[in-house]
Amino acid sequence: MTHRFIDTHCHFDFPPFAADEVASLARAAQAGVGRIIVPAISAERFSRVLALAAQHEALYAALGMHPIVIEEHTDEGLAQLEALMAQRPPKLVAVGEIGLDLYPVSYTHLTLPTIR
Repeated sequence: MTHRFIDTHCHFDFPPFAADEVASLARAAQAGVGRIIVPAISAERFSRVLALAAQHEALYAALGMHPIVIEEHTDEGLAQLEALMAQRPPKLVAVGEIGLDLYPVSYTHLTLPTIR
């Protein structure tokens, strides 16, 4: 099948993909997905996401610090993110995970603005 799609957000560093990368990538290719961007959620995941991108042609990395695990983030992690962005590893293609998911509905650590 011709690869027509890019999956822009797949946590390939977590189950069910972790330890099953080759088979998972084969299934994605059969479905027409030729490239997958893997977003890191925290500094602790940066090296794993970058390693996956280096090991698998179809995978690309996005590095970020998601608010859903804000308690894990440190100034050192932010400095590591900044340093990696400056280095521009070959398959680093985006900043992310940085989104504000609206689940669970109540975040105790941030206030969401009202959109009108």
